[in-house]
Amino acid sequence: MDNRPFDFEADYGAHYDTFIRQVIPGYEVLHALAGAMLEPSCPANARILVIGCGSGTEIICLGRLYPHWHFVGVDSSPAMIHQCSERLHSLKMADRATLVTGTVNDIDASGAFDGATCILVSHFMAEEKDKISLFSTINHRLKTDGRLIVADACNENSSGFRAMMACRWNFARAHGAALERYQRFQEDCRTSLQSISPEIEERLIRQAGFSGVRRFFTSLHINAWLACHEEWTD
Repeated sequence: MDNRPFDFEADYGAHYDTFIRQVIPGYEVLHALAGAMLEPSCPANARILVIGCGSGTEIICLGRLYPHWHFVGVDSSPAMIHQCSERLHSLKMADRATLVTGTVNDIDASGAFDGATCILVSHFMAEEKDKISLFSTINHRLKTDGRLIVADACNENSSGFRAMMACRWNFARAHGAALERYQRFQEDCRTSLQSISPEIEERLIRQAGFSGVRRFFTSLHINAWLACHEEWTD
């Protein structure tokens, strides 16, 4: 087994699609909700930008729910792009997605996308300025009414939060996770995730040019926001 944390090119990436569902309650619900949040600004033939497309969960979930949407998926891991491509071909969805090995900077900045997702990506970035830059770069690739979904692992400095997170193993075990893999995952999270509080993350999304930001999903430490260019009115 490779010793690098969260090595998507090795063991972690190979088992990602199964393991992530064992440690994030509601993982599939999050993706279905993401589609529901994007839909109001999307035409029937929407173009969706998927940052960190990984094994293809966003593309597959949204593609099934919205059969005329098309996707551009980008991921820095060649192994994950290969995994995503194989899954899309097996499901006969490959003609609806363009896959790019790289970063969002490799995607044309013409403002051509009706929506975008950035799910479980920015929590790997150490600096707040890098998170803002990522969200801003995505923003520049959206149409004026385009919406962005952001989801990340967040951290709260409280005993209640820590006690809640200590119970995550109970869920993971009940859903088939092996103790050794889970313990390795816990250590990788401790040493490699750059989690911030939900309040700070929302501020960073706003600083990237999104004036309307609303949290719509929370599951343990995972939080998700809908970001758009207009303030929400109550």
